[in-house]
Amino acid sequence: MNWDAIGAIGEIAGAAGVILTLVYLTSQLRQNTRALRTSAYQMYNERTDSFWDFQAEHAGVLGPLLEQGVPYDALDGAQKIVLDASMMKGFNVLEGMFLNHRSGIVSDSEFREKVEGFRVSFRNPISYAAWRRLAPTMSFTAEFRHFMETEIYATQAFDERSWFVGFEKET
Repeated sequence: MNWDAIGAIGEIAGAAGVILTLVYLTSQLRQNTRALRTSAYQMYNERTDSFWDFQAEHAGVLGPLLEQGVPYDALDGAQKIVLDASMMKGFNVLEGMFLNHRSGIVSDSEFREKVEGFRVSFRNPISYAAWRRLAPTMSFTAEFRHFMETEIYATQAFDERSWFVGFEKET
């Protein structure tokens, strides 16, 4: 066997090695993507559970406030703390879903479905006032802040002294 033949066999073996490496890396990438999606969903579910646990624990305070549309300034200190904590938890849940969507972990349809639920939940002047009050103190991304202003609150005409301007209170 001459050196040219040995070189050709070496090149074929090298090419096969590259192909096997690419196949292996592709499978590892898929496995990592599945693990990342699972982790993202688990985190979202944990945040959502925490949010709803908080809502249930403080339903006696939050329910009447949201049902009656009480202005923030009329709340006592304990009510303000409960309301702000609840809203921060809700904003954090939505931001987590937003970031997962932006990174491709959550599909467009799934994201839109979740956003619609939040849009309904946040469709009140108390929520909007909380967003305006709390957002500057929290470390939300600029993209999420823009999303909140354009997607969640942009179509709402709020007057904090009343439930809605231009909308009737939903019962």
